[in-house]
Amino acid sequence: MSEAKHFHPLAFFLLFFSQVKTWWFIFLPLLPRIVAGEKWTWWLILGLLTLASGHAFLSYWFARYQLTTTHLDIMQGIFIKKRRTIPYERIQSVHQRQWFFFKPFDLVHLKVDTASGGAAEAEANLLAVPTPVFQQLEAYRVHDVPSGQAVATLDEPGYAVTQREIFLFAATDLGLIPLFFAALSLLDQLIPSDWLEKASTEGQLLFRSGWIVASVLAILLLLCLVFVSFAKQFILFYQFQVTRTSQELHIERGLFERRTTIVPIAKIQQVQLKQQLFRQVLGLTTVQIILAGEQEKEDSVLGKIYLLPIIPQKIVYKKLAELLPELQLTEPDLHYVTAKNHHLLWYFWRWPLACFVPVSLLVAYFFHWFALIPIAFLLFFLVAGLYKREVQAYVYHDKQLVIQTAHFLTKELSFVAHRRVQNFKTTTSRWLYPKHLGHVALASLAGSYSEQLHLRFIAQRDIDKLYAFYGQHSQRHDITVHSQLDN
Repeated sequence: MSEAKHFHPLAFFLLFFSQVKTWWFIFLPLLPRIVAGEKWTWWLILGLLTLASGHAFLSYWFARYQLTTTHLDIMQGIFIKKRRTIPYERIQSVHQRQWFFFKPFDLVHLKVDTASGGAAEAEANLLAVPTPVFQQLEAYRVHDVPSGQAVATLDEPGYAVTQREIFLFAATDLGLIPLFFAALSLLDQLIPSDWLEKASTEGQLLFRSGWIVASVLAILLLLCLVFVSFAKQFILFYQFQVTRTSQELHIERGLFERRTTIVPIAKIQQVQLKQQLFRQVLGLTTVQIILAGEQEKEDSVLGKIYLLPIIPQKIVYKKLAELLPELQLTEPDLHYVTAKNHHLLWYFWRWPLACFVPVSLLVAYFFHWFALIPIAFLLFFLVAGLYKREVQAYVYHDKQLVIQTAHFLTKELSFVAHRRVQNFKTTTSRWLYPKHLGHVALASLAGSYSEQLHLRFIAQRDIDKLYAFYGQHSQRHDITVHSQLDN
């Protein structure tokens, strides 16, 4: 058992910059005053920085941590003293972060998550501690290494991302599409109209139209966004690698800040394979694992952590078998529930048609060409509805269910075990019931929230199969089964 210790003095600077980041809205209105040369603003800023540094120093001085053989203790608080005790067996995942300026001091920043973690921050936050502290924490947590000794050396990386794959990950990100249109709108506002008129007028001799100028600007803008996306993903996923030990996954990544996330295999709630539209064409897949409890928000979204950010579809199950053999993740022989029923397409299209057709007609009557905007949205949702109808599928095994659905233009294939299902719900309506149609929703934990898996407008016989399948396991696995008739 170690004694309670302070963090390394570098923790003071982290706390100070955190304070400045929190109070940015106070400093921002003072910038015009500084530009105007008003000297009193400098004294005010100096006072605010002094106050922030004082608060950071007191927070640093009154914070301590202690590792025992059974739990981790965190003591903090200036006026109100708080002590947080975390048993090692309750730890959901450990996130290790190492900025480049930590390396000369052999320091790391540790964040510990549990299933009961809050949404705002990690359960335990060790700002700047020596690397051996992380090794000792791991030794106590896995209960297989004596105190004071290093954790066993990891095996060879089970998967590593190449720079080419990082580029493909950035270039095929569908998030660039709304960002592109937003930037295009901003560009239209920033460029003076007389510039475009002049460029259009002078270009008429060669091109007889100014649309070429707009096309060139749009292409350059798109290339800039791809470059920015690549730079961001390169910094985040630089030397991304996954290593498997006997009980855990070690996920490491980052350029300026090296991050290591340690995930116990037993804590995994779901495994999801995602394919955006562009990545399906290229035969690429993204694999995420879902954990219960709030995770470090920069490493996950709603409890989802990247296991394989981008990998060829043809080898994904081979890699999953190497990294997670106990989960028995094999390529499923899916039963498609709505793809062959063409009459069901109306149910996926009715709300987009009801919303956007009247809006398009109304805008076209008053604003003419501006009607192209709601028409574009209508076409997008019609394609998304058609795509969802085509990909909905499921298959069940003895201990797990595989559900495939679509979120807009992204196909999601989820593997969830019986014991991970928190809620099973079937719904229908007075209009769908006579046609023997309904919906199924399964809920499991993802972070501090519930991950919902939906199959919509499926036949009653499929609902009955899934209901019977999960109903016979409901008592053994504490699964709640609901059936509802909507009004």
